[in-house]
Amino acid sequence: MRNSEAFTLIEITVSVGILLIVSALILASYPKLGDNADLTQAAKIVESSIRKAEFYGLGVRETSGSFPAYGLFFGPLPAVSYILFADINGNNTYEPLGGEKIETYSIYKIAYIPDASEGGGLCGIRLNPLETKCDLTALNIIFRRPNPDIFLYGEDDWGAIAEPFDKIEITVKSSRGNSKKVVVWRSGQISTE
Repeated sequence: MRNSEAFTLIEITVSVGILLIVSALILASYPKLGDNADLTQAAKIVESSIRKAEFYGLGVRETSGSFPAYGLFFGPLPAVSYILFADINGNNTYEPLGGEKIETYSIYKIAYIPDASEGGGLCGIRLNPLETKCDLTALNIIFRRPNPDIFLYGEDDWGAIAEPFDKIEITVKSSRGNSKKVVVWRSGQISTE
C-alpha cells in the first residue's frame, strides 16, 4: 500500500462543483443586494433632505431679506426629483414662478417616486377620523417657525390643496419593483420603513 498525500480526481471535482454552486448563488442574488442598497440610499436621501428643510425652517435661515417658512415639494408624479423651497408668499405651496426654489434634489440612481396607479406615490393619512388618500399628485412639506410641527399639504389632480394631513407616506420605488416608504408625521417624526 502506498500512502498518497495528493487529492483524488473525485475530491477535486466535488470541491470545484461546490464552489461553482456557491458562486452561482452569490452572483444570482447580487443584483437584488445592489438594488436594495440603492433603494435604501434613495430613501435616506429623501429623509435627510426633509431634515435639511426642517433645519432651515426652524433655524431661521434668511432669504431675500425675510425669514420665510421652508419646505419640500414632491410632484408631479411619477417624479425623479423634488425641490427645496422658501415659502416666500406664505401660501403653503411651492410656486415655480415665484422665485421660491432653493435647490433641486435628484432621487438616487435607480429609484423614483411612483404615482398611485403604480401602487405607491404619496399617501396622506388623517388620524381623526381615520382616512387615507393615496391619489395625491403632489406634496408640500412645510416647516414654519416658531411652530415645531410639520405642515403636510397634498395636492390632487386639479391642483387643489387638501387639508393638512397628520401623516404622509412617500413611496420610493426601484425599477425592479422593490419599494421603501419615508413616513413623515406632523409631530416631526421621520422614519424609513
